[in-house]
Amino acid sequence: MALRGSLHEFELAEIFQLISHEGKSGQFVLFCKDSEAFVIFYKGSIVSAGTTEHNFQSFLFKYLTDYKHYSIEELNELLYLCRGEIRYFTLELVNRKYLEKDELLMLVQTAIEDLACETFFLKEGHYRFDPLEDISEYIISNISFSVDAITMEAMRRIDEFKRIERYIRPNMVFSYTNKASFSHSPSPIKDPSNYILSLIDGKTTVAEICVKSILLPYRVYEILFGLWQNSIISPLSIKESPKQLERTVLKRKTFSSFVRKLICISTVCLWILICYFISLNYKNIVIKEKEILRNKIIKELSFSKSAQKIKIANINYFILNGYKFSINDSLISKGLISKRDICK
Repeated sequence: MALRGSLHEFELAEIFQLISHEGKSGQFVLFCKDSEAFVIFYKGSIVSAGTTEHNFQSFLFKYLTDYKHYSIEELNELLYLCRGEIRYFTLELVNRKYLEKDELLMLVQTAIEDLACETFFLKEGHYRFDPLEDISEYIISNISFSVDAITMEAMRRIDEFKRIERYIRPNMVFSYTNKASFSHSPSPIKDPSNYILSLIDGKTTVAEICVKSILLPYRVYEILFGLWQNSIISPLSIKESPKQLERTVLKRKTFSSFVRKLICISTVCLWILICYFISLNYKNIVIKEKEILRNKIIKELSFSKSAQKIKIANINYFILNGYKFSINDSLISKGLISKRDICK
């Protein structure tokens, strides 16, 4: 029964663990936009892998043509004699001395590990797992990897690649420093660092080196970063090593953080001062308004008392004399009110 689904439902590591736990044998295929990746399982272990761009056959052919300098026609003819089966093809390569047995083992181990880890860089898509009864044609030199080993290595590579991409970009060009030295035609399997070093000429970009190299892009970036860290190479446009660049970035981040904190503290202090002066001014205004209101009330109260006294005096004058009299001086002379009452 086929197993199928989407990476939105389960992560690749979970799917691989399920296949491994149940000891399944078959082909896992992941469809992601325009690209496609496959992994071959044998009793829960990974024995082969590949993508649309890379597979073990392309890896092997590039090694034999670019490094061993065999012609593509010669290799195709041999593959035809082996009926197109890569397993018999590798055996025939060793029998005819195209490759040493140990050399083939290293090629198979490097290729399968790199290709299987490459699958984890695809973060979306739909998958399908089809059980296969016979997968002997995919098993080369009895090499296999456990799912746990591939998963852990893939996670490490993904994290490392995110860090490396901050410093190395596809359009960068590297050149040698005084420390650079390598042997003639170094092996991409036995001596990958010197192999990548031999591809650097001060003109070729990182992207072009990835195309030209036998190794997969992650390996190229990893080796370039290591060579740069050890000051064996340096980018033409950047003089600092990755460590120095990392320290510079850290210093800039620290300084930026300090400036942000200083701005925040200054803003808070400014707001406190503004609030203090506003409250102080408001307090003075309130006190002044209260004082004005108090004086007004006192004045009005005093005026009302004087008016009341004058009114009472007029009533008394009317009672005593039988008529009203409005001249205040007469009221004062009669002792009914005082001059102070009139001033108010």
